[in-house]
Amino acid sequence: MADQSIGIGKLFGIEIKLHWTFIMLLLLTLFLSTLPPPSLSLFAFIVILFTMVLLHELAHSLVSKHYKIAVKKIILVPLGGMSIIDFEGVEPRILARIAAAGPIASIVLAMVFGALYLYLPGGALGSFLELLFLINALLGIGNILPAFPLDGGKVLKNYYEEKYDQLEATKKTVKVSKAILVLYLVFSTAYVIALPNITASTFLLLMLWNIVIALFIYGGSRSELESAYVAKYAAKLLVKNAVTRDCIVVRPNTTLKQLYSILLKKGAKPVLFISRGAAYMVSDLASSPTAKKEERILSRRVSEFATAIPKIGLNESLPKAIDRMGYEESGVMAVIGNNKIMGMLLASHVEAIIALHMRSSKVDYRN
Repeated sequence: MADQSIGIGKLFGIEIKLHWTFIMLLLLTLFLSTLPPPSLSLFAFIVILFTMVLLHELAHSLVSKHYKIAVKKIILVPLGGMSIIDFEGVEPRILARIAAAGPIASIVLAMVFGALYLYLPGGALGSFLELLFLINALLGIGNILPAFPLDGGKVLKNYYEEKYDQLEATKKTVKVSKAILVLYLVFSTAYVIALPNITASTFLLLMLWNIVIALFIYGGSRSELESAYVAKYAAKLLVKNAVTRDCIVVRPNTTLKQLYSILLKKGAKPVLFISRGAAYMVSDLASSPTAKKEERILSRRVSEFATAIPKIGLNESLPKAIDRMGYEESGVMAVIGNNKIMGMLLASHVEAIIALHMRSSKVDYRN
């Protein structure tokens, strides 16, 4: 999958990115704020909300860095934020601390803003502090719920992993998640129905929100369970069993003129190279034989037109490769053996192989 988010800077060395769907949300709320009577209150609320979400995610990331765990980036999406962290090999008790850090940070912020609201004068400042208190209280308390994909669900799973393997711990957490989902739907629906003088449009809006939250919990639980099944039953599938060698490997100082000659002989294929230990893929501009062939362009090196891609070893597991592709937001990886590019790995290819393996093993991991 291609990178679907845009970087806006770094905090504490951690890259902050906005997913394209979140950018669309910002643009939509900005547009709605211009409709008569014009008011930027909705847009300002979204900005404030996701600033607090960012602080919540930063807590996860900073605790991870404290334990020397690599943090790739933080991505803001319409339903919250995601800290992209390499959790491979991390002990369950450390994972639980990292998961709990976000809700704890939000609750502490809620207490700070609540205290300021009580002791400072009211007016516009008081309303602003009250809003910050409510947002952080909801972020903290909401994420404590022991349901996937909330932080509380991750903490519960890590607790179970002290006694059970990953799959069994995930199954138990999913059961709790489903119970939480049922309770949420029952009580939230009853609350909406009991609201006095509620209009039809408000009723529909609140019920739609309940459906969104329900799908969020259900989808998160399903995804976690599928990943746990794959991690257990497809662990013996290796990268070397799925590598495709239908690509061209060149040197980083290869000129476009030389590349075009290679492509004319071997056909249009993905072009990869390795430089200083990192893997790169040459963009279509450089690899297309139909590109303009002015001498000034043809004399340039392929390294000027390349994009870095993740790499993985031949003997790594395919489930690990899928996790890494998600971590890197990339649908392709360079496969490395003996410090050389041996081929490449495609996400769609890997997913198909894993799905076929699970079916042949009669593992019903999608239910």
